[in-house]
Parts: sequence; structure tokens; C-alpha cells
Amino acid sequence: MGNSRSRDRRKESFVFAATAVSEIPEHGTEHSDSDEYDSESDKSDSSNYDIDDYSDQLQLGPASYSFYPRCGDNVMVSGNRRFAKRRRPLSSFNDGVVMTEQHLLANESFKVQIKSMVDKWWGSIEVGVTCLSPVSLDFPFTMTESTFGSTVMWSGDSLLCNGEMIMTLAEDLENCTVGDTISMTLSEEGSLHFGLNGEEVTALNLHLYFRDVNLLHCVVDLYGRTDSAVICESGYVEERSEITSFDVKTSPTEEDYEADPDSVIKQMRMLVLGLKHFAELDMDLTIKLVYLYILKPTTLFENVEFKQKFGDHLANLGVADELKFLLDKLISEVDPMNTKWDSIEVVLVTLINCTDVSLKLCRLCGQCGLVNDLLNNIHKHRNNYDDDEKLHSFVARSIDVLHNCSIAADNRQIYRECGAIDKIAPYVRSDDTDMAATALLTLSHIMENSKKHLLEAEDNIIEFIVRTLDVAVDDESLRCEGFGVLELVVGIGNISVYDKNKISLVNNGIVPLLLKLMHKDLPVEQECAINAFCNLCKLESLRKKLQSRQMP
Repeated sequence: MGNSRSRDRRKESFVFAATAVSEIPEHGTEHSDSDEYDSESDKSDSSNYDIDDYSDQLQLGPASYSFYPRCGDNVMVSGNRRFAKRRRPLSSFNDGVVMTEQHLLANESFKVQIKSMVDKWWGSIEVGVTCLSPVSLDFPFTMTESTFGSTVMWSGDSLLCNGEMIMTLAEDLENCTVGDTISMTLSEEGSLHFGLNGEEVTALNLHLYFRDVNLLHCVVDLYGRTDSAVICESGYVEERSEITSFDVKTSPTEEDYEADPDSVIKQMRMLVLGLKHFAELDMDLTIKLVYLYILKPTTLFENVEFKQKFGDHLANLGVADELKFLLDKLISEVDPMNTKWDSIEVVLVTLINCTDVSLKLCRLCGQCGLVNDLLNNIHKHRNNYDDDEKLHSFVARSIDVLHNCSIAADNRQIYRECGAIDKIAPYVRSDDTDMAATALLTLSHIMENSKKHLLEAEDNIIEFIVRTLDVAVDDESLRCEGFGVLELVVGIGNISVYDKNKISLVNNGIVPLLLKLMHKDLPVEQECAINAFCNLCKLESLRKKLQSRQMP
């Protein structure tokens, strides 16, 4: 995101979050870790049985992956979302597509085992990977029919990409029977290794078919004779830990990372992969772990390169979905005594810091629906956010996350489809100058030409933005008040399309700052400063002032 915004204001938020953590009780309420699934059984299928009863009989050890609950029309998931079964195996042979909630990680295996089959139909289980998200996918009858995006599937004795032949294999999945296990292992170089019963079958260079091989979901198609399947223990299983194995008194330091980076990353992986499970056991302790192992390192570590790697790795682990789950759960449990606001604060500040350093995570926050949730939340409280200090903070932190995520160009269509402009615009008029400036800069990234009048800002907001840039330009970190030089100058260029803002920007001294930036050895910032300067020159009265050098 150009200049990372691990800013002063963010550190103030971190201190607030640290205080919030200290106020969370030592022990939360214990909950059952069993998943419930409400479904109607197909009375016409004699092979049907209660899926929860059956999955409870399975010996499900720890695993890094689970199926996303949203799936094909003829399939259901249970058993901690690791067991999938067709609803009507004797009435229909397709509509049985399930996908993992997590992305397939490098140096990790995804393994699925056939648990039951029917003596009807042709065809059998199919497995593969896709760039599509289970959150929004319109599930096809069978995944080999998918033509949107990119999907690679092992079907029968063939590897297919969007239904088109890639290669013929020596092993045929149609010969599989109950107990057979199919695996996929992603290498660091981006090769996907397919295996059957522990023996490698082939490897495929995924870079030929996908733009980002670290953002792929695993796909299992319970097709034809295959009735049910279960996710087996995966790679890195030994790292999947119980909640009690974490140290809740200390967290990794920058010295720890420099001495043993793999250990710090391993702890982070353990926590993210277990977040949902941990939250069901003890939400209060889970929030403390998020603070110690995710929020604190992203705030206090000074190594910018590490923070960016840290953020991208969190994105690859699926932290956007996990934090969305925590936030949804906490918001649903808020009571009149406001006992959950401190925990909500920790999750939001964690999102702020992580999206601050990782564009990849910003994109995933848009794809998983988190952006839409935050927009709906701030819209809901647009008329009462000033009534309560906690609620005001909730809205302010939400807008901070929305601002970070709006910088990712891939998200802008998502913002528009969610009605973001009308939901954020009221906050440009907020008495909280910081909130108003953040809302304005967010709008500047997503604004449509037909609504550019909404970018009109009060003079005090323009003054705040110019003053912040003035300090940031001369700061060694190129940051001030939580904003980086690049994002400020991009925002100034965007809001200067409105004539009233042009006048206010010039009157508040923006021109000398833009000229100063043009002489710095910062190519991207230089280009953005020139663009902003050119926008200012489009107003004739200002152009005359510039020509006569009658500038403040």
C-alpha cells in the first residue's frame, strides 16, 4: 500500500485495544464444539441416514481444512464441517460440489477419503482447485462445467481446466472405492502434486492456469457413485494445537522473529487455523490470543518488510474469514451492558493493522463479505453513533478498515455494489475531524462521476489533510496521524476534482507541498503529486494565481 500506515493513531488504537484486553475476564463460557446442521432428509432414499449421527462415529483427528457450509444443492456438510454427504444419492448423481473454507497453503497437503458409495450411476469423486470463492459462487451441477475464473479438476483419468483437457493420467478416479484417499499438495514453487493412496500420480504447474496460486480453494465433487467423503489429517497437523498450549502472558517480539522467524510464523499459523474452534470453547481467551499473536506484532514490530510478509501470510491463512467470523459472533452477542465492545475493539484494530500492510488481505476482506458487513454496520448507526463512546469508536474503527480496503482497486466494484458511497457519505460531515477525513479519502477511491459532489468537504477537513501531509513529507517514515504520504497525495488528487475543494486545498497551502514532493526521490509519489497539481490548474482562477505566483 505504498507507505505502510503503522501509524501514531494506530498505536493509540493499539493502546486502547491493549486496555480492552486487560479488562476481558480470564475465563469465558464453555460451549459445545459440535456443529449443528438443520436439513430435511430425502424420504425416498433408503440409503439416507442422519448425517450428524454418522459423522459423530467418524474418528476425526485435527486437520487444517474444513468445508465451507455453502455448497451444492445436493450435498450437506457436518462433523466439524469436515464430512460431506449427498442428500439424495439415489435420486441425483450431481449437484454435490463442496469447497474448502481455507486456501490451500504451500507445503501443505489436502487429503480427502471416500467414506461411502452407491451402486448406481457412472462416474466417481472429482477433486481439484479453483480461484472461485465458496462465499459467492453460483455452484454448477458439476465443477468440470465451470467456465468462470479458473478451475483445475482431476476427473476420471484426466486433468481438466474449465472442462478442457490438460493431460491424461495413469490413475482413474472412476476405479476408486470406499477407503481410497486422494491428496493434493502445493509446493512453494506453485506446483500441485496429485496423489492416490499415498502415491504421487502427477504434478501440474499452477502458474500456467492461475494468477495467484496462494489464493486457491480445494474442490471436492461428490459425483456419480460417490456418496460421502471426509477430510483426512493434512500436512502440518502436528502444529494444530489446543487453545491451552498458547502462552497468554507473552507474545512474540521482533527479536524472536529475527532469531527464529519460522517459530513466530508457526505460532501465527496455529492460532489462525484454530480461531473458530477456539472461539466456541472460550471467546475471551481467543481474543487475548488474537491480541498477543496477531495485533501486537503488527503494531510494535518496526521491520516494515516483515510486517508486509506477516500481513500477506495472514491473508494466505484465511484470516479475513476468521476475523469476520469473530466479529459477526461478537456483534450478535452485544448486550445492553456492552460487555462485548472491548473484544470487538481488539478485532477491529487487528483488521486495521493487518489491512494496513497487505493489499492481498484487503482484497480478501472484500471477497469474503467483511466489507459489506462493515458498510451495513456503519449505515445502521449513522444517526446514533455519537450517543455512546463505544459505539463511536466502533464506527470509527470500521471506517478505518473500509478506508484501507478501498485502496485495493479490485474492491472498488464490490464497494459500489454494496452501496458504499451513500453509506459512507454521511460521515464526511462528522464533527470528528479524523473520522470525516478518513471517510472523505475512502470516498475518493470509490467515487462515481455522477456523485462527485459528495466529495465536497468542509475547510477544516481539507486543513487536516494538508497539515497531515505537511508533517508526513518530512518524517523519516513518510507518515503522520496514521496516514502515509502516498495515500494522502492520491486522495488529494481524487478530491481535487471538485472545484470548491481545489480552492480550499490551495488556500491551505497544498501547492508548496506538492512542489516539494515533486523534488523528492519517490517516483510514485512524484507522479501522484503532478497529477494533483494538474487537477488544481484546471480551475482558471487558480491557474492565474499560479502563473502570477500569488500563492499562500
